Amino acid sequence: MRGRRMYAFEIAKRGKDGSWSRVASGTGQFSRPPKASVRSIAERWIHEETGRLSGGRLLVVGRRRGVPRGFVPSVRIRLLDPAGAYPLAAAYIGLDRRDVVRDQYQLPPRDRVDRG
Repeated sequence: MRGRRMYAFEIAKRGKDGSWSRVASGTGQFSRPPKASVRSIAERWIHEETGRLSGGRLLVVGRRRGVPRGFVPSVRIRLLDPAGAYPLAAAYIGLDRRDVVRDQYQLPPRDRVDRG
């Protein structure tokens, strides 16, 4: 792919009820293919949100693939055609389902830990 292409993008966070709420959107000219462009937007957004994200990993998918079943996204970044109607690629920030279960484990209070 040579030259620059115009894309629209949308960043959304997932609420506790599972619904997505848009936190940013815009358009821009990009010189890379859609998956590389959405990764770039996601990495820049992660850098700007330092200290405000709960953690997880970045997953980038093409237009024909959705989120894997074992992945629980908390942030969605979509790259769209210039009109904003046709998805070209997406990036998700989240946790693998097994990590979500592991994170729910609570350590015992410090005063009750057996010092043996």
